[in-house]
Formats: sequence, structure tokens, C-alpha cells
Amino acid sequence: MKKIISSQINRLCIDIPQGDIKNGQHLQIWEKHGGDNQKWVFEDDGSIVSAINKKYCIDIPQGDIKNGQHLQIWEKHGGDNQKWVFKRDS
Repeated sequence: MKKIISSQINRLCIDIPQGDIKNGQHLQIWEKHGGDNQKWVFEDDGSIVSAINKKYCIDIPQGDIKNGQHLQIWEKHGGDNQKWVFKRDS
């Protein structure tokens, strides 16, 4: 099922700029408009893939985990830098 990921602070959504899906494309936050470039599919393996093309998912560049690191789209390869966990605050 396709989902939109939005911030609780301002309801802006994770967005692929102009729907231009390619390796290395940075993600941004944008006002919700409901386009497929704002829709994501949470897969059982922990990846979050694009509704535009399920070959691409949310990725941490080179697995370089640090504060301030941007997120990007990259072809799905199953690495830990493409795995995510959803948790609700209690």
C-alpha cells in the first residue's frame, strides 16, 4: 500500500524533486499534493521504495551515518543503509 510520509510538525512530506528518480537524487520536504513522487511503499525487508519505481528506495549515501547527512534515492541493493524501522512514540 502506498503511503505518504509527513512531518508531525508542519505536515510537509518526503518528496522526490519533480519526480526525477535516479541514483543520487536528493530528497526534500514539500507541501502535500498527493503525487506519486510523495508516495512510498514500506516493504517487509525494511526498505522504503518509491511509488514511481519500486527499483528505487530511500538510501543513506555510502552508509555514512552522521548528523546532518542528507537522504537520497538509490537502486535497491538490500544494504543496511536502505533499511528502516517504523516506531510510534508512546
